Amino acid sequence: MKPALKLFATLSLALAFEACGEKPSFVESEEALPRKTGSVSDYPSMDGTNANPNGPKGVLGQGRPTDPNAPTAGASSISIEPKTDSDDETTGDRNDEDGPSVGNGGGNGNSGKGGAADGVDGGDGGMTGADGHSGTDGGRDGDDDDSTTGGSDGAVTIPDETPDPDGDDAARPRPKTTKASEMSFPADITASAELAKVLDGAYLTSDLEMKRRYYDRVITKKQVVRPVLTDNFEQGYAGADVNELFDQVVDRPLDVLVVIDNSGSMIEEQANLATKLAPLLSEVNSADWVIGVVTTDPNDTCLRKLIKKGDANAAADFAAAVSPGTGGANNERGVLTAVRSLRGDCLSAPWIRRDSTLALLVVTDEDNCSDGLGCPNKEYNKGKYLLDYLATIRQVGKNARLYSLLWHPSQTQAQCPTGYNKGVQWADLVEKTTGKWGSICDADYTSTLTQISRDIAVTLNSKFTMKETPDAGSLVVKLNGAVITTGFTLMGKVLDFTVPPAEGSVVSVSYTHGATPKHSTYSLRGKPLAGALFVTVDGALVQPSSYSVDVAATPSTINFFSAPADRAKIQVTYTKDVALKTQFELGEPVAAGTLKVLVEGVETTAYAVLETNGIVTFAKAPADGVTLTFTYTGVGADVLSYPFNPGSGAPVDLVVKDETNQIVPYTYADGSLNFSATQFVEGRKLHLTYDNTARQRFTIDLPNAPIPGRVSATGGTVVCDGAPGLVVEDKAVKVDGCGFADDVMSVSVRYDYVVEQYLAFTYAGADIPARNAWQEWIVTVDGVETKAYVRNGGVIRFPTALPLGSVVKIQLIQEDK
Repeated sequence: MKPALKLFATLSLALAFEACGEKPSFVESEEALPRKTGSVSDYPSMDGTNANPNGPKGVLGQGRPTDPNAPTAGASSISIEPKTDSDDETTGDRNDEDGPSVGNGGGNGNSGKGGAADGVDGGDGGMTGADGHSGTDGGRDGDDDDSTTGGSDGAVTIPDETPDPDGDDAARPRPKTTKASEMSFPADITASAELAKVLDGAYLTSDLEMKRRYYDRVITKKQVVRPVLTDNFEQGYAGADVNELFDQVVDRPLDVLVVIDNSGSMIEEQANLATKLAPLLSEVNSADWVIGVVTTDPNDTCLRKLIKKGDANAAADFAAAVSPGTGGANNERGVLTAVRSLRGDCLSAPWIRRDSTLALLVVTDEDNCSDGLGCPNKEYNKGKYLLDYLATIRQVGKNARLYSLLWHPSQTQAQCPTGYNKGVQWADLVEKTTGKWGSICDADYTSTLTQISRDIAVTLNSKFTMKETPDAGSLVVKLNGAVITTGFTLMGKVLDFTVPPAEGSVVSVSYTHGATPKHSTYSLRGKPLAGALFVTVDGALVQPSSYSVDVAATPSTINFFSAPADRAKIQVTYTKDVALKTQFELGEPVAAGTLKVLVEGVETTAYAVLETNGIVTFAKAPADGVTLTFTYTGVGADVLSYPFNPGSGAPVDLVVKDETNQIVPYTYADGSLNFSATQFVEGRKLHLTYDNTARQRFTIDLPNAPIPGRVSATGGTVVCDGAPGLVVEDKAVKVDGCGFADDVMSVSVRYDYVVEQYLAFTYAGADIPARNAWQEWIVTVDGVETKAYVRNGGVIRFPTALPLGSVVKIQLIQEDK
């Protein structure tokens, strides 16, 4: 290289790399170096064979393409103006005198077929001439953009070896005098930058004022409306006179209800009863009897047959009626069916007569509801259901009794072997109605039915039921025309003789019914307002001179000077004396000076108001029923909770002070600041101070992607240069966890970034030897020799980007001529 060109190259490199802190360097020395030891067998030949068969083989025609129009992504080249006098492309070479050449069957290999006009030669097509290899058109057209390389289809690629391009290294010894030159290149250009963020204040503040709720109110109230009352009375009377005659036995009405069990075990019992009408009527045949029959199955009709005295076939009808068969329900419900029959549920009208003596005969080998418990949750599960109904139509035990053929609880199974369940409920009903019972297991019911008939006769002959209940003390009894005062009792409507009158006797009674006391004074429900009362008797207005009103009495009374006539309808109408209201409660405090009052729409000032309690007092009570309208500002409850949500979560290190700098206690929950009632003062101004946690949680977006591990953030004396405090995501730098001090006002982020990264390096520090001249190339990356590159003349190209900050050194050893 000429001295002038050498100086220019050095200055250019220094200027180009000044910014990145490392300049390409060029060193040239002339020295006698010892000839390289070893024989030709140590180096691969260009045709892929070795003089030493155990040595490494070269590969012909497989060089790495170095198309300048398709560089590795993100990489560029660094160069100084080269002096290009050869078109070599060799991978990892040290000695490159004559590279493979292209020609038409021979030549010196200096031109490749199809080479570029403006760029570096299109590439070596192959070996020719003396070596006996014919060239091929392996080159690619070079671009016309002054690129360092064109096609390279014919390059020789010999990774990690030192090639001998012409294969005659042993025949051409190393010159005695050589010179070495060296250039250093940075693999990239990096730059440092710094961005600063001015932080917000360490603390945030807020102010609030304690408030009380106020409401605009319009309340309407009504003055008392004094009620008008009407009290109705009826004057008493002496009662209605009633006279009745009873013939002993003759045509006395007797109603008998027979309840027959028709379950599967009753065939013998039904047959036994079917022939026993005569014993049943033996003592009462002269009465006006009627017999109704019903079963214990509620699915049957409520009256199988109604047999009356005088019926032509009464005995046969009775036998058929009490023989319904044994297909009935096994869960006998005699209490239910008895009540249904007495009520006449399935008839157009009840069959029992109004004034009759009533006898019930129940014939069954089981209890009500079979075992007395078989109808749970039903009202007819107990005998009380029947007893309560009888009490509504008769004097139980007087003119209504229950009789039964049953397995009595007092009997053993041996005494009643055909019984299925003891009739506990039926026995209880017999006892409570003073009736009689017999065993269902008897072979013949004649005796029992005769006793029952006799008891019915006694009841029928000794008890006389009147049409009405006599007024107390008004009953007069005569027996065969003679007044008697003893030997009988009165229970309701029933006159009961201790000893039945003799057959054919006549009993006569006279009494009054419905008598009520007569009055001249009547009590009123309320106190009448003076001058607001009037009275009518049977619809006619009564003059005030006919009565007086005592308002001082409790209750107040009206006193007639002459008693009204019997059963007169008396009506007293009056206005109740109720005090009108003079005071009205609004139910809440009233803001001072805001009350306005209207009476029937007309404003009035004739009142006083207690604003702290909202009580309005009128000087004179407003009239009955008037509408009062109160318009005012109501004072509501103290506001003790204030929404306060400065960000995510509760405020940090929150301090609340009032205008006197006094600390005010508080609690914070669910986005609200809460104070106790003892701290409330309306209008109290509070100043809130709390940590600005967001000031240390921010992201700085860098204009360039930083080099990993070469980013730091500084705030005050704290330097944060790694996770977890500092997190880098692409171009964003987060400093959330760096923990800068509260008084830090700004944070600066320093970082390095890649300005440019290179794959190709152009050696231009000395004259490039001719292709056939002796030369040796040594390439190191960070001081470590490498052969993983492709050389084309003075251009060294790496297939992939080198590590950031790497230094590439290219050393050329050549003959010193």
